[in-house]
Amino acid sequence: VSKMNGDPPESQARRKGQAERVRDILKEYDLKKDLVVVAGDFNDTPESGPISPLAEVEDLYDVLAVMHGTDIDQRWTYHFKSNEQIDYLLVSKPLKDALLDAGVERRGIYGVEKHSGGAVQPFNTITHWTHAASDHGAVWATFDL
Repeated sequence: VSKMNGDPPESQARRKGQAERVRDILKEYDLKKDLVVVAGDFNDTPESGPISPLAEVEDLYDVLAVMHGTDIDQRWTYHFKSNEQIDYLLVSKPLKDALLDAGVERRGIYGVEKHSGGAVQPFNTITHWTHAASDHGAVWATFDL
């Protein structure tokens, strides 16, 4: 659920309810053995309340946190007032153990050079926001399975 219109409490409650439902679905899996991925735009930063039900799931790992710790320069997927991570690839323990690399593809974001201090340049076809792949970076991961 988007944070449009100032992120009212009912929006936060709906996102938390969605996270709780995903947490409940995950109980059907053995996250120590099964290959499980939860991916998407959660519209919340890692420490936010609405996604706390997922942060509390044992043996479920954020690939960006595993590879980059708390370094927001490596983890940001979206820019509103600042760079923040709101998109995720959460993986079960076997996938975490097989993780080789993870990152964020930002070159499809219009204006990415401003948000990255010039460290990332957009694809040459991204000359206007209407040409952008998205206003979010794509989280990717490589595994040795």
